[in-house]
Amino acid sequence: MTGLRTTTLAVSVAVLGVAPAAAAPLGPLSGSAGCVAQANSGSNLTKNCAVSKGLDGANALAITPDGSFVYASAGIQSNSDDPGYGAVSVLKRDPNTGGLTEVACISSDGTDGRDSVVGQCDANAGLLNADAIAVSPDAKNVYAATYDSGSVVGFARDPSSGKLTELACFQENVPAGSPCYTGRVFRGSDGIAVSPDNSSLYVGSSRRDAISELLASDASSGGAPATSAASVFETPPPNNFLADPCIATAGLDGACDRGAAMRGINSLVVSPDGRNVYASATRSGAIAVFTRDSSGKLTQTGCLMHNAPDGLCGHAKLLSAPGHLAISADGRNLYVVDSSTLVILRRDPTAGSLSEVGCIDDLPEPSSGSGSSSGSGSASSAGRVRHAASDPCQQVPGLNAISAVAIGPDDATVYTAGDGSLLTFSRNATTGKLTETSCDAPSDSRCSPIPELSGVEDAKVSPDGRNLYLASAGSDNGVFAFGHGASAARARVAGRSATLLLACPASMRVPCSGRLELVSAVPPKRHHGRWPLSAAGRGAHFRLRPGQRHRFRVGLPAALLKQSAHGKRVRVLAVSIPDPGGGGALARVMVLSR
Repeated sequence: MTGLRTTTLAVSVAVLGVAPAAAAPLGPLSGSAGCVAQANSGSNLTKNCAVSKGLDGANALAITPDGSFVYASAGIQSNSDDPGYGAVSVLKRDPNTGGLTEVACISSDGTDGRDSVVGQCDANAGLLNADAIAVSPDAKNVYAATYDSGSVVGFARDPSSGKLTELACFQENVPAGSPCYTGRVFRGSDGIAVSPDNSSLYVGSSRRDAISELLASDASSGGAPATSAASVFETPPPNNFLADPCIATAGLDGACDRGAAMRGINSLVVSPDGRNVYASATRSGAIAVFTRDSSGKLTQTGCLMHNAPDGLCGHAKLLSAPGHLAISADGRNLYVVDSSTLVILRRDPTAGSLSEVGCIDDLPEPSSGSGSSSGSGSASSAGRVRHAASDPCQQVPGLNAISAVAIGPDDATVYTAGDGSLLTFSRNATTGKLTETSCDAPSDSRCSPIPELSGVEDAKVSPDGRNLYLASAGSDNGVFAFGHGASAARARVAGRSATLLLACPASMRVPCSGRLELVSAVPPKRHHGRWPLSAAGRGAHFRLRPGQRHRFRVGLPAALLKQSAHGKRVRVLAVSIPDPGGGGALARVMVLSR
């Protein structure tokens, strides 16, 4: 490209413990589209954010399959002095920058959470303390579960504007005059999941230790069999009562099927093959396992429990108080946030049963004078292998707080997020194990600093893998967008060097800066899986302004050239390692034997 200068970087070779470089570091997006925050949040962090009217207590996110809209639930719990509040915000996503703009909101009283400020949102019954949200696989519907109302609300979705129209709501105890129907949906509803075939909607209640099952097969259509869970909301149930199946601890005194290890149901996920539903039960210290029949009805077939007594549950050494869940797209692994630890479970695709693989927790910073040097925005290779004698987990820098886990669409990248902590991991598809590739944590000198969000409750990755979104219910009250930093727009190999065109996205809030590292990988024998990594080289420092592009010529390491000269086909991965506060990403270069 004309007008671009080329910088030559000399590269020296060193053997490093480098993971498969599939996970790129993240940085906050710039401008008002990089975050959408409640009008009355009052946080210094949100003063430059776009203003929202429906994110007071933002706690959960759902993204449409095409990535065009993000939906957020928000809520404030009621008490003796406050009637509570709940809302659903409709956020339009820019496919080029990842930025968000609020285009509509629906709240429990039509306000934005401030007393008497009416007309800010559409008013909707059954939304008090909305605490979970889901988009149907066909993107035609959105569902919200609410803690205080004890309800599930179904909406029809306009695919063009993203706006929502209420279909119906179901709750356990319907107040006089409410438009909602009665059903076996319970107070404390704060988990929700839709089956991949779109036929079943599951709602978990941490207060009643129950899972409600809203099934297309139970819809009163009077015509052809219904195939979508939305049909339950589209036709009034007989006698205004939805006799939906449910499963609960002790069967809720006969109202539901009896379940075990379900106290404090928190997070729900459905396996990608649609065979199983998994529920974290915080107070039981367990993950409950359910099998779906052809109608979507659940039967409990197992559980994995801390210090499990003899019975249905298998014994878990690593689980204690499981919370947020994420399941890999290949269905092989379940990732569990457990206090300040990430637990990795293996799933049997046939039986649906779970077993422990390992866990990851924080590696404390060395005390001053220990002789250890701090990193520059990337976890050190030494930090990934040091363990405390009494700690069974793999320890990594920056994992000092964790409340949510998300998996990228490539199924090779896993993110964890918490208050002041955002970590990126590369996932081994065979074992499910993770390797930290970057950490962002302002309180850890080994990591890049990011804005220290408070009350992070959920994390979701856009379907194109370009953005991560966090919901914050603390003083920041909003949705925050992150994007990949410097990326290779073009890469070319000639002779003894590779030329990379690095680009810093214009949406970045800060310059992209860091250093380039080369990682070579020798191809495996045919049909034997992944490319094993063998060596790496470190290049000079780079710094790019948001929107800037620059060519870098990288001298290829001698060891790599030797492999190529011997007729081996060699793959080179060029990775930009971010400085503190700078973005980084992955570039790929292919070197062919000559």
